[in-house]
Amino acid sequence: MLIRGDHRFTLPAGHRVWDADVREDGFWAIVIGSEDFHADSPSYLRWPDGELEVGRAGVRIAPDGRFVVTNFFDDAPSAIPEPNCRIYDVKGNVHAEFFVGGPHDVLVGDGYIVTTYSDQAIFGNSPAGRDGICAFDLNGEMLWGYDTDFADVSIYDCYAACIDDDSHLLAFPYAHPNFPLLRIDVLAKTSTITPTPKILHGAKAITTVGETILFCGSYRSKGATYAWTGTGDPVLVGSASEYVYRGLRNGRFISRLDDGFSVWTYEPG
Repeated sequence: MLIRGDHRFTLPAGHRVWDADVREDGFWAIVIGSEDFHADSPSYLRWPDGELEVGRAGVRIAPDGRFVVTNFFDDAPSAIPEPNCRIYDVKGNVHAEFFVGGPHDVLVGDGYIVTTYSDQAIFGNSPAGRDGICAFDLNGEMLWGYDTDFADVSIYDCYAACIDDDSHLLAFPYAHPNFPLLRIDVLAKTSTITPTPKILHGAKAITTVGETILFCGSYRSKGATYAWTGTGDPVLVGSASEYVYRGLRNGRFISRLDDGFSVWTYEPG
């Protein structure tokens, strides 16, 4: 079953939460912006004891407590791309800034950042986006691009991805062959491919608990969540909000609320 926990905040009038992240110990960060997403107004990164103006961006909390803040919409770079991914500490100091194109999602592991891309970036103008999935170190140096360095499958749109453990991530792309599950060792630069049952295809969020992989929001049902061990038939384990948009570590999903976010935690049994 899935257990829901809501986190709500008092926001300025006319504002909403655009993105959020939360660690297992409860430390959170949110990006607050105008209810009119296209309004020419600032957005703010907020965490329990601080706030910082960041512009239109998403946030991920790194294992060391720093914030990775990324503009997800810069997929048409100029001749000299401007940095759109910045790493801040809790005092607001910038430790690194670099260009990552217009990613669909950003994942932060122990010493690395992974960006995944939708079809618009893969078939668009962003050099990084054409790889489908890219990895960078925390100084912004590119470690690899999937299409360039692996080329095991042709990625057309990376629907979902999650950190599995300190060195591995899982990715679930619309690709050829259709919807393979990729397990990538980010630092060793190796990848394994597992075919998946059709009922899982189109899932927009994934996470893991031990050897079990959870898939939320497939083509067949926006909120249905299935557990799968890599063999046999997936098992329906619950339903989450259709607004779940990514998986967190260790059996958790996150969904947005206008004034906060919800965390959906898987409990076996």
